[in-house]
Amino acid sequence: MNGIRTNYVAILISAIAYFLVQAVWYTLFRNQYVAALQKSTAEIQYLQQHGDTPLPYFIAFVCNLIFAYVLSWAILRSGGATLLKGALTGALFAIGFVATSTLTQYMFERRSVALFEINSGAAVVGAIIMGAILGAWKRRTGESMASKATA
Repeated sequence: MNGIRTNYVAILISAIAYFLVQAVWYTLFRNQYVAALQKSTAEIQYLQQHGDTPLPYFIAFVCNLIFAYVLSWAILRSGGATLLKGALTGALFAIGFVATSTLTQYMFERRSVALFEINSGAAVVGAIIMGAILGAWKRRTGESMASKATA
């Protein structure tokens, strides 16, 4: 494990990418998402009128950073970080941890399967993209940059 270094720039970029995936995902599936929430029109209008706080977006981004850090840690320690191995690790994390725990909660809370599919789908796609970025992004160290300069 000697020589493994955390690439904080890759973690930040992958967290931003996941945030963007979520934005696009919930925009594309907006109508299905709203229907799956099973809320009345009055409840949705109230949320739209009183939900102008940036707090959920801030918390979502912090959670994405934590997810990216943990995913990076796992990818680096699994050996031979590549785009494909990173994407596979992201998929395994999302399906093995996120989707399974989310489904358990949804079943006890009697939430709809459609809502589970939408929310877990965003997590799986986002984690695959995060993993691909983290696996593919090679951190330049002083030694590798010096060897390239002399080549």
